[in-house]
Amino acid sequence: MVRGWAEPIRAESRTRWVGEPGSFFTAWERAPYVSPPAVQTMLNFANHSAGKSAKPEQFVDNSAIGELEKSGFIVRLYKQ
Repeated sequence: MVRGWAEPIRAESRTRWVGEPGSFFTAWERAPYVSPPAVQTMLNFANHSAGKSAKPEQFVDNSAIGELEKSGFIVRLYKQ
């Protein structure tokens, strides 16, 4: 057994084990919105001076995923 694969994670109403089929789904959000703090982290690592002074809001547009969520598409996608 590979070390680390036996650590339990909570999912839905039961415990799943890392590496168990289906367990990776709990690591992903259903609606993949881009997080401004995550973008800021990437900007902090930028080599270019403009990247260091840029604001994450300049790069984040969650409108498309918001429309998909409002329409009910994402809920229907996970029901299949």
